[in-house]
Amino acid sequence: MTWRSYEESMPSNCDLSSAGRYAVKHNPAAYYVDIRSRCARWDAPMGTTSSGRFLSDLRRDRLPSFSFVAPNLCDDMHDCPIATGDAWLHRWIARIVASPATGRVRL
Repeated sequence: MTWRSYEESMPSNCDLSSAGRYAVKHNPAAYYVDIRSRCARWDAPMGTTSSGRFLSDLRRDRLPSFSFVAPNLCDDMHDCPIATGDAWLHRWIARIVASPATGRVRL
């Protein structure tokens, strides 16, 4: 089975330190030492609604068997208004639903 963790605002794959709006504490893959070698491949920066790994995987119908998506500290509404998080969800849900992978996506 394949998996991928898409982390918004993560500076680099499997980044083990918080930076800017990226909070490593919201990235489960970073804490599993047994998968550290795979983490560098499967734990990726999410990108934006206009470019990046998550959007690319959605468009190409290349989502892994299990996908974990974590917004940054603003878009998860920890540090910003609820309206910011709502807008983030609105933008991403539209892209997820429009994806060829829609039939396989479980929200």
